[in-house]
Amino acid sequence: MILSSPETDRHYSREEFRQWCEAQPTGRYERVDGRIVAMAPERGAHLRVKGAIYKALDRAVAMAGVDCQALPDGATV
Repeated sequence: MILSSPETDRHYSREEFRQWCEAQPTGRYERVDGRIVAMAPERGAHLRVKGAIYKALDRAVAMAGVDCQALPDGATV
């Protein structure tokens, strides 16, 4: 399924959403109640806060010595 814009009158499954997103050349999207919604670009202040949170979590995990890891934003589930 390759569409230039999502159909607004239907619900997409997680797999359909993932496939649709992978086919898009640009843009950020999320799935809300089964519908595909364009996301606004992130601003610098938001990115700095996300970075600081990731660094704090990563340090806390390292200091705790637990067998897990913190991951920055961007991983696809």
